[in-house]
Amino acid sequence: MHRSRVAVVLIDHPRPRSATVEEFWRAAVGTPATALADPPYALLGRLDGGDFAFQHLDAGEPRVHLDLESDDVAAEVRRLVGLGAAVRVDHGEHVELADPDGLVFCVVPVQTGPESFRAHAVSWSDGEPDWWGWQRGWDTQQEAYLPDREQRLGALLDAVEAAVGPAPRVLDLAGGTGSITLRLLDRFPDASAVLLDVDPVLLRIAEHTVGTDPRVRLVRADLRDPGWAAAAWAAEPFDAVLTATALPWLSRDRLATLCRDLCGLLRPGGLFANADHLPDRGLPELTERLRELADRRREPLFRDGQAESWEAWWARARRAPELADAVAERDTIFPAGGHDRWTADHDQHLALLRECGFARAGLIWRGGADAAFAAVRADP
Repeated sequence: MHRSRVAVVLIDHPRPRSATVEEFWRAAVGTPATALADPPYALLGRLDGGDFAFQHLDAGEPRVHLDLESDDVAAEVRRLVGLGAAVRVDHGEHVELADPDGLVFCVVPVQTGPESFRAHAVSWSDGEPDWWGWQRGWDTQQEAYLPDREQRLGALLDAVEAAVGPAPRVLDLAGGTGSITLRLLDRFPDASAVLLDVDPVLLRIAEHTVGTDPRVRLVRADLRDPGWAAAAWAAEPFDAVLTATALPWLSRDRLATLCRDLCGLLRPGGLFANADHLPDRGLPELTERLRELADRRREPLFRDGQAESWEAWWARARRAPELADAVAERDTIFPAGGHDRWTADHDQHLALLRECGFARAGLIWRGGADAAFAAVRADP
């Protein structure tokens, strides 16, 4: 299985007039003027997650061409040739092709960044389950409920970089499909992660996506089990533990025990950061109205098919041959109505962390009724 997408739309013009034409296109689309250093490429703007660019040619005729980026250039070229394209020039790292009527385009390695590629690429599975499609579907379903999801996850990673540097050993606690781990590795190539969860469905998706990365170890463990920390233990203490929207179903007593367990897994000065529904006790009425407003904004997305609801995503997973057995197993782990929920405000969370051995704790991000906090483990 490989993935690809249209990544760049390029306007090509040969030198020497290309400098003048580039200035025309910058003015035409409103791109700020820059001092020209005669580079081969110039960015003109963005198009739905891709780039709009200008290319200076050494020879040839003016044209517009597309770059298709892929995580497997050779496989993508084979797929396109099978559809009727012809290879014009194989440059090794990238390949120039022509469509059936002669229009030139290129297949290139991923060049817009792993996060953008993951969000927009199409999977070509050759009969195998589309695991990256499931990963992308989980992200988009979550974003319907959490429109500022990238901001809150970014706040966690900012805290990691500020506290422990760019090569952290991280425990992704109740990490699901690996949303945090994927972003961690995108941002910090020298990072490593243990992704821990009990959900067999989400872990199966993680196994076939982020779990194929040698920097990642997957662990199945239940945070309600007193022995969960032993399963998570790595060769050395973790620099950071990260989690998001995963802990509200724990009771207060179980959450207190979990916080003490985390102290044992973190090195002195290590960081625990969590983003979740953490209302401010000073604004109870406004918090409820913010929640109602978010619900009203979300309803048209589901009604018009612009987003998939939690219930619809799980119904689709139940019908999928590659996930149906895991969904059935999940039903025994999380029976309907079986959660012992305790929705704490941020003051209660921070007080609990200080009681459990974290020297300092405070908020690092807030969005309406949601927030992210960070806590630093005390020195011994």
